[in-house]
Amino acid sequence: MTEPNRPGKTAKTEPRLLAGPSVGVGNVAVYRMVGDVAQSQLSEGKKAVLSCGGVDSELTTLAAAGGIEAEGTFLNPADLDAFGGRSANPTLRLYSFTDTLRKAWSRKGAMLLFTSALGLLLAAAGFYFVEFSQSPTTTTSVAERSEVLLRWVAEPVSTKATDPGPVVARRETIARRCLTAMRDGESDLARAAGIECATTSPSFWRSKESAAIVAAIGGLITAALSLFSLGGKFKFGGNPG
Repeated sequence: MTEPNRPGKTAKTEPRLLAGPSVGVGNVAVYRMVGDVAQSQLSEGKKAVLSCGGVDSELTTLAAAGGIEAEGTFLNPADLDAFGGRSANPTLRLYSFTDTLRKAWSRKGAMLLFTSALGLLLAAAGFYFVEFSQSPTTTTSVAERSEVLLRWVAEPVSTKATDPGPVVARRETIARRCLTAMRDGESDLARAAGIECATTSPSFWRSKESAAIVAAIGGLITAALSLFSLGGKFKFGGNPG
């Protein structure tokens, strides 16, 4: 007797489907009569696809199953029920990467991949907002800076100065330039009296305030897709679990 080396990459027709109580759930055993003895036709532990009447089932092959003395393709009764009474001319082949791709491109598979990709995108967006975003300058901050400038202009001039007028005038000029910078957001004057003159008004994609908006939109999309995928589970014949 040669050592079994099946199933192969090409689907091969097997004996009719039968219940094999000694065959565990998720397994398949194929026996053919050689003389008066039923002999196993499969290698042990191969990932295979069993097809019958348009129904496919992914099973692990068994090289031996107890109590089998007849010819047939033996399944656990629970796996056999999935074929809905179909039993004639089943085919068996090795599971391949093509089967994985087929499931990925199915409606449910594509939905799962899309929601997973959306989750990764939202995670990346959150990282971006944390690391690279900016906060806009608030009106409270502008008011506080303006008050500092006013106090600086009004500060007494050093007693060493013989004529304080030019010093005060220079301070007023600098203060006006700084206030202009805070009003317009653009100026060549960066600092005055120890405060920042420039204000920030980042774009939507640079603003930290946008993080909540992006998270809310992403959450709504994810929730909608989840509800859409759940619809198939509650229709007739579906499985909510």
